[in-house]
Amino acid sequence: RSENNWLTRSADEGYQKYITELDLPENFEEYYYPSFSYGEITNSYQLDINTLLNKTKSLLGDRLIEEFFEYEKLEIYDDHISYKDQKARRIIFCEGFQARNNPWFNQLDFRPSKGEVLLLKIDDYQIEKLVRNKLFICPYQDGLYWVGAAYINQFEHCQPTKNERFRLESQLKEILKSSFTIVDHLAGIRPATKHRKPMIGPHPTFNRLFIFNGMGAKGSSLIPYWSKRLINFIEEGIELSSEVKLVFKNTD
Repeated sequence: RSENNWLTRSADEGYQKYITELDLPENFEEYYYPSFSYGEITNSYQLDINTLLNKTKSLLGDRLIEEFFEYEKLEIYDDHISYKDQKARRIIFCEGFQARNNPWFNQLDFRPSKGEVLLLKIDDYQIEKLVRNKLFICPYQDGLYWVGAAYINQFEHCQPTKNERFRLESQLKEILKSSFTIVDHLAGIRPATKHRKPMIGPHPTFNRLFIFNGMGAKGSSLIPYWSKRLINFIEEGIELSSEVKLVFKNTD
């Protein structure tokens, strides 16, 4: 099935600059147990989120306030909103999965998904490409590799778990010939939604309150696109696509 999907995409003109011909399995047999075939996606990039966030903080300088937001201190008026000593025309909530605690937007249908990954050293491993074979094995930094991930819809906390570490490690041993050493085990929560679509727009009653959320596992690529369209909506009145329309759950 996977090969058929790959061949279908390869024949699509819109994908041709991103997909190369199938590679030969023997090119990977030194490192991986035999697979049927391989293909390569080109013109792709990896975003270093930590560097991006640190650069953004530096750019914002004194305008950035880092503290927990206290919802009860937000005051909403006809022509502005105020929060403590801050006054603005609007507020945009970009809270990730924590938006389900937001009293104005907690009736949106969030379906957070927990992910867990391993950071590890791989002995005598010479492939500096992201490899997808049951798991993603991705060059990270300082000679480490990022391995994952999990999609867990039912979870009790945000911390890594022994069960997922065991699962990831077991799957890695099934596909990777090289020995490895686990350096760290990390977890995070994706702000996913029921329909796997972003949730963007104004509150239906308080039109100075906006939400920008629901990017799921594709945030790095979706956020630049949708943030521009939200600003176009706010500043120029250009309507947002119906696919990101806010749909509140029925509370009757």
